Amino acid sequence: MKHCNTPCQECPFLKTSLAGWLSTYTPEELHRLVMAEVSFPCHMTHEEDIEFNQAGTEYPLCAGALRYMKKGCKLPRRADLSALMVNITTKECDNILSIPEFFKHHTKSK
Repeated sequence: MKHCNTPCQECPFLKTSLAGWLSTYTPEELHRLVMAEVSFPCHMTHEEDIEFNQAGTEYPLCAGALRYMKKGCKLPRRADLSALMVNITTKECDNILSIPEFFKHHTKSK
């Protein structure tokens, strides 16, 4: 299964990501996609209109999304995602937003 080894610099799951930028997604939508174990592609390695099911085969999975799941204590039921997450260390999740941080970071204040 194709996957990025590390999150890219613009990964929306990084603590250093541009606050509020999630393309056309709301924080709730993006969180639900990742936690639903959708094959989430790295945004730096694909065209805008690919199907999520192409991630992992034609396009690499997002390393930040995998780490976000791990930091959120999400244990995937999908064997392919679970196998990738086994090798992610706690230290590798230090620069990843926690679930509450993700919502705070990407929710525009009113």
